[in-house]
Amino acid sequence: TLASQRGALVSASIEIYRAVCSGLLPTPAKSHYTFNLRDLSKVIQGVESSHTVGAFSELIRLWAHENLRIYSDRLSTTRTA
Repeated sequence: TLASQRGALVSASIEIYRAVCSGLLPTPAKSHYTFNLRDLSKVIQGVESSHTVGAFSELIRLWAHENLRIYSDRLSTTRTA
């Protein structure tokens, strides 16, 4: 069931958050690359706010979309995207 996959999605979200934090470090030119737990929370909230997910594949698509929406919106160039 979808509820049984909740833990796996949370764990994967934490892994992505850690990868983003370690791979996209802020620099003077890219000071907006400062990520915090609020970003991780936004991913989880975005997934949890949808009540129309019926299949596991839809849940994964929504989860991937939320990750892209939260993290890629801050990228300043297409090369870093």
